[in-house]
Amino acid sequence: MRSTIITAAINGATVHRAQCANVPFTPEEIAAEAQRVYDAGAAVVLFHAREPGGAVSYRPEQYRAVIEAIRERCPILIAVDTSAFGVSLEDRCAGLEAQPDLAAVPIGTLSVARYNPGQRSFDYDLVLSNPFSTVVDILRRHRLHQITPILTCHDMGHVAALQPLIEMDVLSGAPHCSLVVGVVGGAPAAPRQLTHLVDMLPSGSRWEVVCKDDQPWPMLAAGCILGGDLRVGLEDSIYLADGSAVSGNGDLVERAVALVRTVGGEPANIEEAKRSLIGLESGRV
Repeated sequence: MRSTIITAAINGATVHRAQCANVPFTPEEIAAEAQRVYDAGAAVVLFHAREPGGAVSYRPEQYRAVIEAIRERCPILIAVDTSAFGVSLEDRCAGLEAQPDLAAVPIGTLSVARYNPGQRSFDYDLVLSNPFSTVVDILRRHRLHQITPILTCHDMGHVAALQPLIEMDVLSGAPHCSLVVGVVGGAPAAPRQLTHLVDMLPSGSRWEVVCKDDQPWPMLAAGCILGGDLRVGLEDSIYLADGSAVSGNGDLVERAVALVRTVGGEPANIEEAKRSLIGLESGRV
């Protein structure tokens, strides 16, 4: 069994301290959390730049401050995200200027909602707009900055759209994909759905499972069994398998490491992750 790359998505764009007191905001806090998840067994840290009060930051200098602070503390691979609601493409791509190792690229447009079963209503209802012309533009910016893309797919249509991008030579090599389940409007958190998404991937793809659910662990276990990598972190869920809330990202990474070992695997170290994700076979555009 190949080693499993564990990514820690440590602070998202919407998670706040009312949900978890230790959500990192400042560059120093984010770097300290990156150190904690690295020590716990993560090979990649994905962060969103935040202002000191918690608002999402789209300032390139804020991204640079975070990345410099992380690299001073530990050798973990660093990823940013280019998805956002209602902001310009320049703001979405601000993190690329800070030269992270990887950056997530959402493939395709998605209606995103959070359903409140108690109220029988949606707490929010938004559109993540990604026309293919925008996707191509973002991927070309990755090439310009020599950053490895993480191709974020929320449903079957997004996975199917990877092949035209390969044929256009916008993507080259075997893609690295993030298969997101559990978002209202996207693929449901069901093992059969995940298996179907994996079967649709281009040949040679490396993939990770991301579950946006209060109880993500069954889907993460399914991802392990199917041979995928794992993403955990406060961006995705703040709960352990027993339903208890975590104190920080380190708790989630430790649980992910234990899960990987339960199915007979081992978490990838930095060099293994670097060879797979940033080598020629990684899908570098």
